[in-house]
Amino acid sequence: MTDYNSNIKSLVDFLDLTEEVISEFVFLESTDVIEFLKVFDIKDEKLLGKDIELVSLHSTTSIDNCHSINEKGIINLQDAVSQETPLQDYLENKGIQINLEEKYILFKGNKVDISKKAEGFSLTDEDEYKNRVIHKFYGDFQINGFLSHENILTYGGYTRDRPEILFDLARFLKDDKIELDWVKDKSNKHYIIKFKQPLNYYRYFTFEAEYEDSDYGITKDNLEYLPNEVIEAKVKKWVIQKSINILRYGVYELYSYVHPKVKIEPKDIIEIMTEQEYITKNK
Repeated sequence: MTDYNSNIKSLVDFLDLTEEVISEFVFLESTDVIEFLKVFDIKDEKLLGKDIELVSLHSTTSIDNCHSINEKGIINLQDAVSQETPLQDYLENKGIQINLEEKYILFKGNKVDISKKAEGFSLTDEDEYKNRVIHKFYGDFQINGFLSHENILTYGGYTRDRPEILFDLARFLKDDKIELDWVKDKSNKHYIIKFKQPLNYYRYFTFEAEYEDSDYGITKDNLEYLPNEVIEAKVKKWVIQKSINILRYGVYELYSYVHPKVKIEPKDIIEIMTEQEYITKNK
């Protein structure tokens, strides 16, 4: 779903229909996935008969020309700060050591607790940033990306400048240089990485439905009682629905969330693009 042409080609391959037939229905009849499947007599059995790999775009900044990514793949935040990586080296040079298991940060000899979020209705800025750091390390540490986006360079998380965690650590530890020195590093470059993963490697809220008995997409509660085949069919209908929307209305913002313990192996990286290469491909 990363661009219009790839999107319609994927629909053609998955559903055994032609571009002309799909486009005619979407532009002249309906953009509803259930009507679409009914008209072309596509039953759940057919959807379950083929596997899908979803392609995501991951925005990141690198100070080693993506050498470590080519070697290790894309790894989650917990691994990035605990393994031998450019991010870990950078943090250590800033006097920061992160102990995720015992839940503390050593910063210039001081031990800072990150074991429990601050609670209350009127939190200080320090408490807010502490909570953000804890959330990043223990709640939102998976690999995130976009299934589609009109222009990733406009994404508000400023991942084109530095890893997002550096913003939070700089505020929490009250040292702006933790963030700014990475931004100013002349070897710092922004890359957009295209990778693929099977459907079941993505977290359920990538495909989240608005309500529990929706015809497509799933909710957290669905995972508790629906058979795996029903869940798979609903997820694939979600993918078709979003693909139809892209055909009719153009590429728009869709997030992807990989399971926390999944890493993107080098073999699953389709392409690593510089900003200029990305801009050229998306003109």
